[in-house]
Amino acid sequence: MPTVYLTEQGTTLQKESETVLVTWDEKPLLRVPIARVERVMVLGNVQLTTQVIGLLLDHGVDVSF
Repeated sequence: MPTVYLTEQGTTLQKESETVLVTWDEKPLLRVPIARVERVMVLGNVQLTTQVIGLLLDHGVDVSF
């Protein structure tokens, strides 16, 4: 899964160890190891935590809003 698309309004992308975790209403929707992510596409009302932004930067993952 090279690209993670975040299109569901109100979702949050957060860091969980070396994994990115997508949650909605505090319920996990998707877990992907950071090594499998090449880019993240953010569409709409989606939040990224500071910790996941650092993880994405450390691994050279492109983020588009």
